[in-house]
Amino acid sequence: MRSLRFILYTEAIARSWPKFTAAGDAPQPHALIAPLREDNWERAKMVAIKPEMLTGNWTKLPGDHALAKRFRRNMPELYQADAPGATLAFTFEGTHAALFDVLGPDGGQVRVQIDGDEVSRNRIDGYCTYHRMATLTIGSKLAPGRHSIKIQLTPQQLDKREILFERNRTDFDSKPDKYKDHTWYTSSLMLIGDLEE
Repeated sequence: MRSLRFILYTEAIARSWPKFTAAGDAPQPHALIAPLREDNWERAKMVAIKPEMLTGNWTKLPGDHALAKRFRRNMPELYQADAPGATLAFTFEGTHAALFDVLGPDGGQVRVQIDGDEVSRNRIDGYCTYHRMATLTIGSKLAPGRHSIKIQLTPQQLDKREILFERNRTDFDSKPDKYKDHTWYTSSLMLIGDLEE
């Protein structure tokens, strides 16, 4: 199968090569067609978290921290909310906001407020016998305009054994210390729109 694909790719390149060389080296203008969807993500961007967005007890994990090393490729900076009340707040102009964060056995619960509406989200799920990258969607398909966001680690103590899938509860029973902390790790914002400075 692999050799058949190689042959097909080679034939496609060979068939197209004369057109490539005839086009020359000079850049040519190209007309862009209209997007397939008006709500496309052409304005999506990753935005680094700035220290002034953080209040309360936060730690920027050093480069030699186990989680910082593990996720460095996708999360060059990783912040840990160390105590309830630690808050990340920002304002943006746009239609969508999310956070690139980490779920894990020591995850807690966050309270997400957007334009006054509030919802709670756990940063641990049924799979969380280990840490993994995740996305915390804050607001999707928002009306275009200015939006104020506030995410806060709550004091709510979660029943983590109950949250885990039944097959993962043996890990909780054999390593309860792994689950005792109540934290939140986050790395960067994903916005469709622009951060308000």
